[in-house]
Amino acid sequence: MRRPFIGLAIFLAVALSSAAILTGRAQVKSTSPPPTKRADVFAPNKLWTLHLKFGAKEYQGLTPKGGGFGFGFGKKDFGPPKNKEEIKKDPNANTDIHKNKAFGTEFPWVKGDLEFAGKLVTSVGIRYKGNSTYNMAQQGLKRPFKIDVNHFVPDQKLHGLGGFALGNNIADPTRLKETLGFEIFRAAGVPAPRTAFVKLYLTVTDSHQNAYVGLYTMIEPVDKPFLRERFKSDRGMLLKPERIQGIPYRGESWSAYKDFFNPKRTPTEKQKRRLIEFARLVNQADDATFNKKIGEVLDVDNFLRFAAANSMIANLDSFFGLGHNYFLYLNPKTNKFNFIPWDLDLAFGGMGFGGPDQTDWSIAQPYMGKNRLTERVLAIKSHNDAYRGHLRALTQGVCSPKAMRGRIDALETLVKDSIAREPAQKGFGFGFGKGFPGGKKQDLRDFVTKRTESVVAQLDGKSKGKTIAGFNFGGFGGKKGPGFMGFGLGNRLANPILEYADKDKNGKLSLDEFKAAAVKLFEAAGGAPKKAIEEKGLLAALDKAIPPPPGFGGFKPPPGGFKGFSPSGGVAGAIMKQGGAGPDKKLTQAQFLGGAERLFKQWDKNKNEALEEKELVDGINQFLPPPRFGPRPGFGPGPGDPKKDFPGKESPKEKNR
Repeated sequence: MRRPFIGLAIFLAVALSSAAILTGRAQVKSTSPPPTKRADVFAPNKLWTLHLKFGAKEYQGLTPKGGGFGFGFGKKDFGPPKNKEEIKKDPNANTDIHKNKAFGTEFPWVKGDLEFAGKLVTSVGIRYKGNSTYNMAQQGLKRPFKIDVNHFVPDQKLHGLGGFALGNNIADPTRLKETLGFEIFRAAGVPAPRTAFVKLYLTVTDSHQNAYVGLYTMIEPVDKPFLRERFKSDRGMLLKPERIQGIPYRGESWSAYKDFFNPKRTPTEKQKRRLIEFARLVNQADDATFNKKIGEVLDVDNFLRFAAANSMIANLDSFFGLGHNYFLYLNPKTNKFNFIPWDLDLAFGGMGFGGPDQTDWSIAQPYMGKNRLTERVLAIKSHNDAYRGHLRALTQGVCSPKAMRGRIDALETLVKDSIAREPAQKGFGFGFGKGFPGGKKQDLRDFVTKRTESVVAQLDGKSKGKTIAGFNFGGFGGKKGPGFMGFGLGNRLANPILEYADKDKNGKLSLDEFKAAAVKLFEAAGGAPKKAIEEKGLLAALDKAIPPPPGFGGFKPPPGGFKGFSPSGGVAGAIMKQGGAGPDKKLTQAQFLGGAERLFKQWDKNKNEALEEKELVDGINQFLPPPRFGPRPGFGPGPGDPKKDFPGKESPKEKNR
C-alpha cells in the first residue's frame, strides 16, 4: 500500500517553502475548499493540510514527564513526574500539565501557531496525547497531538472548533480504522465524533522547516457544541472512565468513583448520586428490579446500538474489552446515561492479544471476561432482540461486504499519496509498512468480509461464534476481569487489587482486607500456615495474576528482544526481600504477613488506616522496580531531539485534489 519515501525535493518547491518560512508564513495548500464552520471541517471525504509551528524551547517543552511504559528507555528527562516541592524549586517548571490517568504520563501544554486550510491561528495550546499511541511513537516525530485553540486565548476558535485531536494511527496499518469505525457507529444511530484526514507539517525554529510528518486523523472533540448538537443540552455530566471494567459498584461515597470515571467538570450532588445509583442497580439489584429500573437510568436504545456497532467492528479496546475509550453522558433532558465511542484505531481486530478469533467474536457475548451491565441488559429478551436487529441492519447496510469494499476503496484513493510520502519513522517496533518498521500489513477488506459473514451466520443460528476471555487477576482465586491493563505496574495493579480485595466495596482497603489478600497469594504460591514458600512458587503464582502487557496488531519485540522481561520477576523478588527471607530463601506465612503489614503502613500516607486507590498506585510504583525491555541504545535517539528524530525536510508543495 505504501511506497518507500524518496525524500528528493524539487528546487523550486524548496525555494518557495524556504522563503515562506523566512516570512513566518508557510504556503501550505489544502486539498479542499476552505471550511467556514465546524460541519465543513468534518464533511465526508475531507483531506486537509495542517501546519504546526513552534519555537525551539516550546517544542522541547512538549516532552512529557512521568508515566509511559516505564521500561527504562527514551530521553533522559522522561521519568517520574516532579513533585510539588521540586516544582517550587524550579522556577522554569511548566505547571500547565495534563495528566493521563491511564498511564500516568504528564503532557505539558505549550504555545504554538497553527495553520489549517490556509487560515493561521496564533498562540494555540498544543500537547501530546494518548496511551500506547504516544509510547509507540515517542522515538520519532509522528506522535499524537491534542489541540486546544482557546487554551491561551479565551474564546479563540478555528471554524467553530475550540479544539480537536490528531490521531497518528501508529497502530493501524490501514490508517482507515478510526474513520470507518466512527462512520459505522453513526450509521447505527450512536452519537459519535466525526473525522477528517490531515496531512501534517511541522516547523520548529532552527531545526524543521515545513517538514512533512505524515497522515493523521482529525477527530471531533466531545465538547459542549457536540453535546448540544447530539443531546440538545451541554449541562449534563460528561465522564471519561479509565482503569475500570463495566460499571462497578464501589460503595456510596463519590470519592470512590471520581478518579475512575473522570468527570470533565464538577458534577452536582444529584449527578453524583445518579452514577452511584446506576452502579448499584447494575451490580446489586435482583433481576426483577434490574429489569424494571434499568430503562429509567440508562438510555437502553443507545446502549444496544452502541453494543451492536462495537461488536460489528470487533473493538476490544473499548468499554466491552479493556474498559476504557468511551464517554458516558448523563443527558439532563432524560436523566439517563448515554454511551459515546472514542479511540477506534485498534478496532477491526487490531488488539493482538484478541487473537485470530476476532472475526468470529460471539455476538451473544460481545465483551471480554465479565461485563455485568451487558450481561444483564442482553438477558432481557426484548433488549436482546433489538440488539440483534441492529446487527442485522448493519450487515445489510453500511457493513455489507459490498458497501465496505466500496468505502475502503474510496478512502484509500483519498489518502494513498499522503501515506506514500510519509518518511520512515523511528519507534518501538510496533510499526506497520514502510512508515513504521517491524510491523505487518492487515487486509482490512478480508477482515470486514469475514466479520460480517460470521455475524450473519450467528444471527441465522448457524454459528455460535467464539468468546474472548478477559485478563485474569483471579489467579488468587478471585473473579476474572482485566481492570486497566496499562504498562506502569502501579497503574496496572492497583485497581485489580482493589477490586479483588475490597470485600465491603467501599473503595478502599483496610488492613484486614489487605492481609486476607496476602494470605490468598501465599496459598497460591504453595504455602500453608506451617509451610514456607520459595521465590519460584511465588513467581509462578504472580505469573498467573499479572499477564504481560497486551499486544497491538503488528507488535514486535524491540531490538535485542525482551531481556528477561517478566513483570512478575521483579515483584516476586521485592516481596521476598520485604518479607525478610533468610539464607534459605524462603518465607513463612508469619514473615509474609508481616511484610504485607509493613507495606500497608508505609503506603497509608494519610494515616487513616485504609489504602485508597492513589495510595496503592503510589505505593506499588515506589515498591516495585520498572520492567526493562533490553538496552536503551537499541531504540535510537530519545524523544524530542529535533536534530536526530527527523533527518530530512519535505516540501509542502503538492497536487491539488
